[in-house]
Amino acid sequence: MSGMPQIVYDAGKGLLRWWLDREREMVKVQRIRRPDDDSLQPALALCERLLPQNEVDSPADVARWLAEIEQETAEGRCRLVDYLLVSKIDQQVCGVLYGHYYPQYKLMFLSYMVSDDTIPKARDGKATQSLMKYLLKARDHELSDMEGIVFEMAYPKSTLREKNLRCRSRSRLFEFYAQQLDITVRVLNSPYQQPRLELGGKEYEEERQLLAYGRTCAPALSQSIPRSEAEHVLSFVYSGIYGDQFEGDPHQDRQYREYLDDMYRRVTQDLPLDVPLISASAV
Repeated sequence: MSGMPQIVYDAGKGLLRWWLDREREMVKVQRIRRPDDDSLQPALALCERLLPQNEVDSPADVARWLAEIEQETAEGRCRLVDYLLVSKIDQQVCGVLYGHYYPQYKLMFLSYMVSDDTIPKARDGKATQSLMKYLLKARDHELSDMEGIVFEMAYPKSTLREKNLRCRSRSRLFEFYAQQLDITVRVLNSPYQQPRLELGGKEYEEERQLLAYGRTCAPALSQSIPRSEAEHVLSFVYSGIYGDQFEGDPHQDRQYREYLDDMYRRVTQDLPLDVPLISASAV
C-alpha cells in the first residue's frame, strides 16, 4: 500500500468485492426435482445439442424417472438421490449436470455435464464450476456419506483425429472439474465394457469405454486401488446404475440382471490384486 492513499486503497478493495459478488450472483443453480419443471426441456435440449445421440437420455425417460423418484421418495422406498442441476444466467439455461447418488454403494454416477459456450457470460467455466460447487456444498449434508464419484468416458478408438481429440478433451474436462471438488480422478487401467441397454436387438451393442473413479474422502487416489475396491465400483455400475433398466417387467428384469451378472464376472475375473490407475489426460 506504499504511496497509495488510504481512500484509493479502500475503494479498490470495495470494487474487487463488488465484482466478485457480481460474478457469483450472475450464475444461479437450480435443482430440478419434478417432471413439470419449466427448466427441464431447455436443459435436455442443451444436452441433445452438445452430446452424442447415444449419450443423451430421452426427455420422456428423464421425466418418467423424475416422477418415479418423487413418488418413491414420498413413499420412503427410493434407493437413489437424483441431482439434475441446471445453471442459469439471466434466466437462460447455460449448463447441466446429471448425477445419481446411491446410498447403498456410497457412490455417485455422473451421467453428463455440459455448458453452452454460445452464451458469452457462461464461458470460462462459469456455468460448470457453479454446478460442481453446488455438489460440494451438498457434501456437508445430503451427500455426507458419499465416498466417490464414477463416470464413463468415450474410448478414443476412432481413426478420425478430430473425434479422438474431442474424446480426450472431454476426459480432461471431467478430470479438471472433479479437481474443483478436491477429487483426484483416475481411469481404471483394465478393460471396461458398457453393457447393452436392451437384449435381443442389434441397435445397442456392448461398447468399450473408459471408467473413471475418484474418492471423495481421504486418501486421494494414486497409482492403484485394491481389487476389492475396483470390484465395488464395477458392481455399482453394473448392478446399481444399469440393473434397474427393466424393473417394471419381471421377465425382462430377470434376464437383463443375469446378463449383467455375467458381464460383471467377465470384466472382473482377471483383475490383479492391485488394479493400476492412469490419469484421464494420459489416455
